Amino acid sequence: MCKAMVKAKEMDLTIISHAEDEEIVLVDTRLSENIMTLRDIYLSKLTGGRLHLAHVSTKESINEIRKAKKEGAPITCEVTPHHIALYNNDYRVNPSIREKEDVRCNHKRYKGWHSRCNSHRPCTSIQKKIKREVLLEYRE
Repeated sequence: MCKAMVKAKEMDLTIISHAEDEEIVLVDTRLSENIMTLRDIYLSKLTGGRLHLAHVSTKESINEIRKAKKEGAPITCEVTPHHIALYNNDYRVNPSIREKEDVRCNHKRYKGWHSRCNSHRPCTSIQKKIKREVLLEYRE
């Protein structure tokens, strides 16, 4: 990602990150998003490369983005309607639907977002079942 940020800066481009660690997400979706968000923010500050964080959903990520923007980091982000409206349910979306606190934080910070977006990435019933079985296996 660091090399991509440097190259994007040289070419006056923006990196779009769906902040998710593919290994950690199998164990903890919140941790996965938060770790990758922090990494990408750090790299944006380090390289000066522009960063857009897609589908932000946790209060921790939201707060880190706000802090980085106040420090002058070239970062934008967006949140999806279902992460503003829904909480504490088992709908199969990525990133996962979060807790009520996350939704409150999204609402509180809503005016500062650069965009809101609707994202649809359909998964087959087999893909959903496999991911659910892997998650259950990791949690046991």
